[in-house]
Amino acid sequence: MTSTKSRKLLRLIRKTFYYIIPPVILVYIFMNIDINSFFTSLKNIESKYYLLALALYPLIICVGAYRWYYLKRKMINPSIPLSFSMNNYWIGRSVGFLAPGSIGWDIYRIIAATRKYGSLIKNTFVAVIEKLLGLTVCSLIIIVSFPFLDISSNDVINRIMILAYIIFFSLVVFVAIAGLFSKRFEFVTRIANRVQKSLLDKLKNTRYKFSQYIKQETGEDQEIKYNLKRIIPSIPVLLILSIIIQLVSSFAIYLIIKSLNYDLPYYVPLFVAPVLTFIFLLPISFGSLGIREGAYIFFYGIFGMDQEAALLLSFLTLSGALFTVLIGAIVMQVSSVRKIIE
Repeated sequence: MTSTKSRKLLRLIRKTFYYIIPPVILVYIFMNIDINSFFTSLKNIESKYYLLALALYPLIICVGAYRWYYLKRKMINPSIPLSFSMNNYWIGRSVGFLAPGSIGWDIYRIIAATRKYGSLIKNTFVAVIEKLLGLTVCSLIIIVSFPFLDISSNDVINRIMILAYIIFFSLVVFVAIAGLFSKRFEFVTRIANRVQKSLLDKLKNTRYKFSQYIKQETGEDQEIKYNLKRIIPSIPVLLILSIIIQLVSSFAIYLIIKSLNYDLPYYVPLFVAPVLTFIFLLPISFGSLGIREGAYIFFYGIFGMDQEAALLLSFLTLSGALFTVLIGAIVMQVSSVRKIIE
């Protein structure tokens, strides 16, 4: 079998599992829960807590949009307006919702920003920085919230803690070395090149007419200068914004838990939410469906929540995400997005 045929077969197998895994997991879950208990929990939801949680989801997107705006102003063009970032961040939320690991969201924003302001390389780098910031903050919150959980005997939680320490300190060391020596050490550029190439390959394979912008990049734009010294002064602001996103997300989940008449402390969703963020980055299902429900049942089950309530919690948090997708779709309609992506 030729290498081309092998790659096609591997791609077919991966795509098959990608679409089969979610319904298989969901069927298994519904076969193992008490449906009557599930609908009883649904009927007994305290709407005031749920509606308050729902109102927090747009705030999360707005903070994320401001972080993107702040990064672009620092790295690309200081005259970029906040309105452009807000509109396209919301639109990207709608366009890329079902893509694994929010890659569709990132691709749309890179496309929109490059069409408007040029500099594909810098826009790609901004997306990479956002991801690194998110991973760093998620790891940090896991580490900080762990001592309050009082379940140190759980092997899964202990392994998650070890992984969080490894990820956090690895990222901190990488940023420190890259920031201090990015002009001298070629390995930083090689790493950045690989990340960039992977993302650009995905850009080329999208249905959007983007190849012309890749070809039109000037020599100055194509010159890769990953000097993180320019970003280091902005890191405190970016970290604060990333922490706010995680805190508000966790608080929204905490309110939904209260709406289900469970009395779990805030530190539980504060710990579990970033753990689930890591899991949902895995490209193993569309929109993390199936994986999401199984993860909620497993992790919240550790803290005493029954399967039916954990499954309902998963659906209610998904409804909050879908609420932001709906808003993004409305923004997309009123913003004539086809002028941006076609």
